[in-house]
Amino acid sequence: MPDTQIVRQEQPDYGCLRILVDGHHAYRRAYAKHKRESFVGLAAHGDGGTIVGGLLGRIHCDALILDVLWVAEGAREGGLGRRLMQAFHQIARDADVHVVYHELKVPQALPFFEKLNYRVAGRLEGAEPERIFLYKHLGSGVDVASAVLEEAMAALKAASISKVDDASSPDLNAVHRFYYDFLRGQGQGQGTLGVAVPVVYFLNDEAGEFAGGLSAERIGQWLNIKYLWVHDRLRGQGWGSRLVAKVEADAKAAGIQRAVIDDANARTRPFFEKLGYAVFGEIEDFPPGHTRFFMQKTL
Repeated sequence: MPDTQIVRQEQPDYGCLRILVDGHHAYRRAYAKHKRESFVGLAAHGDGGTIVGGLLGRIHCDALILDVLWVAEGAREGGLGRRLMQAFHQIARDADVHVVYHELKVPQALPFFEKLNYRVAGRLEGAEPERIFLYKHLGSGVDVASAVLEEAMAALKAASISKVDDASSPDLNAVHRFYYDFLRGQGQGQGTLGVAVPVVYFLNDEAGEFAGGLSAERIGQWLNIKYLWVHDRLRGQGWGSRLVAKVEADAKAAGIQRAVIDDANARTRPFFEKLGYAVFGEIEDFPPGHTRFFMQKTL
């Protein structure tokens, strides 16, 4: 009978991968007020129905996560980006969500988010380009000053913003495409933040049954550990540490220099600290009553 093994998956079974991701999120969901996952999309159209901006995000448990924000160059001076974000924040309030998170991939956009009262939770200054992790705690109700400003500018609005529930809609696909075209134009093409190379390892027990695993991404010179989970029957035997060591060793052999984890919590932080990771940022009350930690390590 074969021993328990860690095996890299070039084409991981989706069912096992789904178990891995769900297992990783189980702790966070257990401590969240709401156990939910839903898509959020906004599209902005100009004259003639042309797409001129949009936003893609998701509600995860008690947090709203901004994945993509894009505004066409000709619409950036008219406040469209701010209006998209105001609508995004109101969707959060309506869903009883009061914290928003965004990993900023365009450092020169930081002043825009700072004007919207976003704060920096942490920075990866050794990354090319620099990665900045942002968050904002939302108050109840609407932003009164912003509401007055929007009312005064109502006659000047050239773009119409609409909520889109279908994640595969042509409008949102266009927003996604234009966003990554913009990143490539900023020098973030293949080999940097523009392309993430997935790496997946499964843990198979002595019977050959799936019993856990680790999913990560290689982005430029960084290893981003996303999901780690070990079945109860193998927990406490060091398999989590071995999974991390395996993905780190393979990444280092491929020329990767540093590793990052962007969703550690009070339970997992000591585990990663024992493996040499150090905290470089945090968000309090994410989810409410808990702290999200950002950790990194030189390989």
